[in-house]
Amino acid sequence: MPAEVDDDARLDLWLAQERGITRHAAHTLIAAGAVRVNRRPGRPGQRVGSDDQIEVSIPAAVVAPPPASAPAVDLVVVYEDEWLAVIDKPAGLVVHPAPGHPDGTLADGLRQRGTVWSLLGGEERPGIVHRLDRDTSGLLVVAKTEAAHRHLAAQLQERTLTRLYWALVAGGLSEATATVEAPIGRDPKDRKRMAVVDGGRPSTTDFRVLARHPHTTELEVKLRTGRTHQIRVHLAYIGHPVVGNDANADGKELLIVTGANQGGKSTFLRSAGLAQLMTQCGMFVAADSFCSSVCDGIFTHDKREEDTGMKSGKLDEELSRMSDIIDHITPHPMILFNESFSATNEREGSEIARQILSALLDARARIICVTHLYELARGLHERNIDNALFLRAERQEGGARTFRLLEGEPLRTSFGEDLYDSIFRSVHAPPADGTVAAHGPD
Repeated sequence: MPAEVDDDARLDLWLAQERGITRHAAHTLIAAGAVRVNRRPGRPGQRVGSDDQIEVSIPAAVVAPPPASAPAVDLVVVYEDEWLAVIDKPAGLVVHPAPGHPDGTLADGLRQRGTVWSLLGGEERPGIVHRLDRDTSGLLVVAKTEAAHRHLAAQLQERTLTRLYWALVAGGLSEATATVEAPIGRDPKDRKRMAVVDGGRPSTTDFRVLARHPHTTELEVKLRTGRTHQIRVHLAYIGHPVVGNDANADGKELLIVTGANQGGKSTFLRSAGLAQLMTQCGMFVAADSFCSSVCDGIFTHDKREEDTGMKSGKLDEELSRMSDIIDHITPHPMILFNESFSATNEREGSEIARQILSALLDARARIICVTHLYELARGLHERNIDNALFLRAERQEGGARTFRLLEGEPLRTSFGEDLYDSIFRSVHAPPADGTVAAHGPD
């Protein structure tokens, strides 16, 4: 079809606007060779004008079979016709493959149904028009045909397709209805988190109170914009965060715990292991509430203390013990690491730990790792692993420890100087009157 475009327009932007699809979908069509400019394959960044002729041939939708090793994903379909389907997505289910979640997604469940889905979003996202966060439950509309995909995407863009949410938040709101207008962007202190920041993208959220409880409030929430984690960010911004949203480890396979010395990290590690054991034994766990899936085995790996027998060094003993754990590992284990592989330098210890943790995650192990290896923690954090959670022992401004673990990116320091000051400077500080005591024989 002839292109009716302004001169010097990008091909991918023109295609997205012309077809009413996302830019990602336009890239997918161009990469598949479905778009030709002047009878030659187009390129996403290619400039086109009114004198160019653009031909778009939509590839036929096909059934994309899931990988043979992909786990079965059962989906609840609440509506279906020849154009689309509506899926009831539970909390904890990832919509499409992402780093740390290569399979077991809603997209895998769609492929496993053997139904024909639109591939405008790419082969890894069959039928996916929009998404819900992993920890959000709700109805998700998926497209079977390219036409349905385009129309749904256009409705989302024009805000004619209404999305309604319910949230339980902390505290009581005095207003019956309200609107939050605050820009959202990457948190400059933690690039994995979204926050209200100067220079962020304009964001607007409307809510009204559905019910009030002694310590919480039920809200109906509508989005005028669609920013990442917008509801959670805006509700936290006005002082009423979503209940249970401080550090949700549901679905996380890797917990990296860093932060202040003497901040409660090892206590948390032991508590997690004991809670798992007590759960499996049918005993009560000492907590206000506790929920966990059952692991097939629990293994611990601590740093090596000095060998008084001088039979081995610290690092080789740690590695030998790790090898023994691997020899006895069960299909779905829990492995607790406490400052492991710190008996060598930072670079080597971090690389050893990274390789071991990666292999264990591939074997579907659940890992809690307390570490002071900054290179290790920072490297894992920068990979944006979807099923990883980074916790940090809290230290207040004056140096006091609260023994709470908060979600946050690793810091370069473990605040060891706090301990140094408390021990050395308190013991060896000169008297307040400025005199210096002499020590030695009279």
